[in-house]
Amino acid sequence: MKKLLLVIGIAALLLTICLNGCIERGINANKISEQPENSVNMTEQQMEKFPHLKESILKDDPVHTPDDELIRLRAILDFFNTSIIKYQNEYYKIYFFTT
Repeated sequence: MKKLLLVIGIAALLLTICLNGCIERGINANKISEQPENSVNMTEQQMEKFPHLKESILKDDPVHTPDDELIRLRAILDFFNTSIIKYQNEYYKIYFFTT
């Protein structure tokens, strides 16, 4: 019985690892026309720390993003209680996605 539980546990662990590798996360930055009440101003120097965010803005497309960048960006947005950034005098609403 203990061996069976051990085998089931290992199988569940391997399945979890495999499924986690299949999930991709990312950022989508959509330009907005109106000036929001609250936003985070991102300088060019700060954007160097968020290359995938910058890529999403420049391409106007969703971009798959490493977890560490997502975590750092979400922490900044949560700290300022907003989902909008200002970059080069334009405002962008930031969306996070998984596929």
